[in-house]
Amino acid sequence: METQQDILSIDWQVDDEVKNYLYQTSVLAKFVATLGMFFAVLTTGKTGFELVKMLLGYKEIFFSNYIIGTIIGALMAGAVYFVISLFTFRFAVKLQLSVKTTDQRAFNTAWHHFKMAYRSMGIMFIIYTALMLMIFLF
Repeated sequence: METQQDILSIDWQVDDEVKNYLYQTSVLAKFVATLGMFFAVLTTGKTGFELVKMLLGYKEIFFSNYIIGTIIGALMAGAVYFVISLFTFRFAVKLQLSVKTTDQRAFNTAWHHFKMAYRSMGIMFIIYTALMLMIFLF
């Protein structure tokens, strides 16, 4: 298990310039995460609405099953993108708090959320790549 070091304490001498960079990073991350959550909700809702309209227009069973699968896929993709944006937003909020108050626990929590966001993106990339390979090979 890795040890948690107190990097915001006096011993490490994190100067004001580094704190400023961390704060600017958190502001930008918060902005990007907020946009990500907004667009995840917007595109998922719009896609779901349009696909439901299409579903009401078709009578064949094949198209109905295909459209239902597409709706479920779009909702799942929107949910995953929302969760990744949520982890990024949590990272930004905790990083801002830790820089303002030199709270080491909030700083560690911020980087944990950052790690979870990128872990989620990595898992989704592997799943997406595997699905694309299966589609192209079979």
